[in-house]
Amino acid sequence: MARLVAVVLGVVFSFAGTPSVHTSTSTENAWLIVVDDLHVPFAQTGRLRDLLRRVAAELIQEGDRHLFRASGPSGTSLTSEALTDDRSLAASAIKFMTGNALRDWDIFVALPGASAADEVVYRANTALDAADDAIYVLTRDAAPRQAIVYVSGGYDVESYPAIAARVRAFARRARENNITIFPIDGRGFGSLIEPDPRLDAETLLRYTTALRRSLTVMAEETGGFVIERPNEPASGLKHIAEQMR
Repeated sequence: MARLVAVVLGVVFSFAGTPSVHTSTSTENAWLIVVDDLHVPFAQTGRLRDLLRRVAAELIQEGDRHLFRASGPSGTSLTSEALTDDRSLAASAIKFMTGNALRDWDIFVALPGASAADEVVYRANTALDAADDAIYVLTRDAAPRQAIVYVSGGYDVESYPAIAARVRAFARRARENNITIFPIDGRGFGSLIEPDPRLDAETLLRYTTALRRSLTVMAEETGGFVIERPNEPASGLKHIAEQMR
């Protein structure tokens, strides 16, 4: 009887012009797959798409709704603007995902110049704008369990305190809306590629540690966890699926 009342009220509000929110059964999930292509190397595009295909196949189940978003150029080719339960649409979104990150060498060589620092901050802010928008999309949905799968190389939260504050605010807002964030470390794609020998090992370690910390903050604040090895995501995706069911 309660179910019938809820449906009737939904119809009444719809005709009254009030924005409607999707109602769901207890088995449905809502997934926002955010690809921060501004922080995934172009050379890893093939591995990125392979990962996303596995994410779609292993996490998005019948009855779930999903939406793909991108922080940078990949987003201009995406046609879907709202969550959908049409699983076939995932493949068309994935084929547009292309890495567009700056190279580590370019960042470190040019960091003394204001223009390079401005570019780093601009990219981080653009990516976090996309992340904030993902939360807004999910708050329009009434799925009992909602998650953001966030593929990114992370942000230098040690060098840029303002970016660190934005990361914390993003994670806090997700938690307040009962949204779990599962970051996937895009730098892990490079595990099969030798590090640039021109970079000082100690400096690079500081940098990569700061990047990873930004993803860890997102996960820990919302009850998720970081998949550190995206080339071998099986156990991580299985863990996500179990946690969200």
